[in-house]
Amino acid sequence: MTRKAVSALALAAAATLAFTLAACAPSGQPGALISVTAQAEAKTTPDLATINVGVESRGATAKAAQDAQASKMTAIIATLEAQGVDEDDIQTSQIGLNPITEWNERGQSRITGYQSVNTVAVKVRDLSKVSTIIDAIVADGSNRIDGIAFSMDDAEKAEAEAHAEAVRKARARAEGYAQGAGLKVHRLVSIVEQGGSAMPPMPMDAMVTRALPTESATPIMPGQVSTGAAVTVVFELR
Repeated sequence: MTRKAVSALALAAAATLAFTLAACAPSGQPGALISVTAQAEAKTTPDLATINVGVESRGATAKAAQDAQASKMTAIIATLEAQGVDEDDIQTSQIGLNPITEWNERGQSRITGYQSVNTVAVKVRDLSKVSTIIDAIVADGSNRIDGIAFSMDDAEKAEAEAHAEAVRKARARAEGYAQGAGLKVHRLVSIVEQGGSAMPPMPMDAMVTRALPTESATPIMPGQVSTGAAVTVVFELR
């Protein structure tokens, strides 16, 4: 037998052995991997309301506008505290002083007065008092209510529920794929959080240009807060 023939037989034997070893790989070898992304949300009743309220005043001079605004805002803050709102839950969110300009037919401008604005973000922790608080501050001079948003003071529990549900959905989807391929989900390999989102009810926007009558209480509907979660999970199929 020639050397070339011996070499060819050796290579064929090695190839056959390699194929046999691969076909008879032990069960401990990794199976097929599948990556699944799933989303979920948990709905909860909010326990915190954030209201943006304030005062817009006008005057012939900058000082007159500022003084009028400051007087009303001081009264509003006192009312908020009298309603049980903690000082730490009142934060200035906007303050401004701007000239009021008029233009004539020739394109010339002149300052006719000044406008002063001061708004605060107010956290109300007792939702049963939101309506009463809004009516009280309007009665005391607030002519700006720029919106209200509801949320959870501690959203960790809702976030945990959303994440758990997202993982359950991912596993169910993986099991469906595995069944179609004639396999089973063997184990979970990894979980990557894609980032969640708090989805409160749409803020209720309002702009009050004058003191409104308070014969009827302002209706407030907190609704529910949805906390979303998205995960990418890798499973091993066998």
